[in-house]
Amino acid sequence: MNKKYKIIIAGLIAIGAIALIMFFIPNKAQTSGNEPPIDPLTALDVADQKSFDSLKEVYHESMNTLFNEAFSRITAGNALTKAPDETDTKDEACLPTKEPLNVSTYCVAVRAAKLYMDYQVRLEYVKGSIDIGLFNNSGVVGQDGIVADLAAKGKAVLKEIEDSKKALDVTVNAYKEFQYAYPMHKAYEKTFNLLVKYRDLLGEIRGQVEVFPSKFIDATTSKCE
Repeated sequence: MNKKYKIIIAGLIAIGAIALIMFFIPNKAQTSGNEPPIDPLTALDVADQKSFDSLKEVYHESMNTLFNEAFSRITAGNALTKAPDETDTKDEACLPTKEPLNVSTYCVAVRAAKLYMDYQVRLEYVKGSIDIGLFNNSGVVGQDGIVADLAAKGKAVLKEIEDSKKALDVTVNAYKEFQYAYPMHKAYEKTFNLLVKYRDLLGEIRGQVEVFPSKFIDATTSKCE
C-alpha cells in the first residue's frame, strides 16, 4: 500500500479513537474515579430478577461501566494493556479485583463475556416464566389481553438475547481498535505540538530578522555570496 494512503488511514483511525473517547468515557462530574471495577458475576444481583425491564437496564448500565473503566484507565496512562501470556492463570489475571486492573482487549472481553453470559441465564429464566404464563392462560376465556401481553414480552426477550450478543461483539471490536489507535493518537498529538512550537519559533526568528536593514552600512554588496 502507498505510504501516503497508510498515513491517511492511520489518521482516520486516530480520529475514530477520539470519537470513541468522547462517546464512552463518562463526565468527570458523574464519577469520582474511586469506584471499584465492576464485578461481572454479581452486577445483575441488584436487578429485579423477575422483571425483564429491570434486568435489561442494569445489564446495559453495568456493561457501559465495565468498558468506561477500561477506557478511562487507558487514557489516564500507565494502564496494564498486555494480555496475560501462557504462563499466567488467565482467569486470575483478568479478575476485576486484581490491581492493576488488566485492560487488555482479552481481559476486557473476558469480563464482558462473563457479564453477558450471566445476563443470558437470567433472561432465559424470565423467558421461562413468560412461557409458563402463556401455557396457563392460553385458551382461558377473558385472558386474551394477558396472553397478548405475555407473547409480546416473550418476543422482546428473544430479541434482546440476539441484540445483546451483536452489541457485545461490536463493542469489543471497537475497544480493540481504540486500544491500538490511542497510542498512535498520542504520538500524533506530540508531533503536532512540536510542529506548533517550531512554527512559533520560526515566527520569532522572522520577526527578529525583519528589523535588520536591507543594506548594511559600508557593505560592498547587498547580495549574499
